[in-house]
Amino acid sequence: DFVITSGGLGPTPDDRTYEAIALAFDVPLAEHPSLIEIVQRRFSDQERPWAERMARPPLGAQVVEGGKYGWPLIRFRNLFVLPGIPSLLEDKFPLMEELLSAEPYHCGYLLVRARESAIAGAMSELIQSHPEVRIGSYPILGPDPHLRLAVRSKDRLAALDVLRRLSELFEDGTMIEVQLPDST
Repeated sequence: DFVITSGGLGPTPDDRTYEAIALAFDVPLAEHPSLIEIVQRRFSDQERPWAERMARPPLGAQVVEGGKYGWPLIRFRNLFVLPGIPSLLEDKFPLMEELLSAEPYHCGYLLVRARESAIAGAMSELIQSHPEVRIGSYPILGPDPHLRLAVRSKDRLAALDVLRRLSELFEDGTMIEVQLPDST
């Protein structure tokens, strides 16, 4: 559940990523001390008025130092704001990887011969009784209706329970395939 942007962070008027994020989240732009220091160090007095735009991310942005190039990774909530220059962009991937490390999800699925409307009620009950499990229904078009029912949760036992309950709906032989939850 992250968004990764690339580019639009430079000093020219067409660099509007910070403004777009601030508008989307209804927050002001604010000078960040670390970014001001970088701008003052890297840009001449003549360039600085425009370059200072680069030092005003949305209020609350996190500046993640690191990498071999001088510009940091900017994170705002669930957004990673990366430079657009390919070498600078690639330089930030290892920093993002550290920040994205999290507890894995356990995912499984059923492939069945059914229509979504036939299982909507039972699916609704399972969603209400297991809020920690995400359940998705994905139709597969063709002459014989098929449906892929996917479950996903950080709680493996809950995912297994929901998958078991879903499979009970198809004990009449309409189940085609089962994939038990595994870490992803």
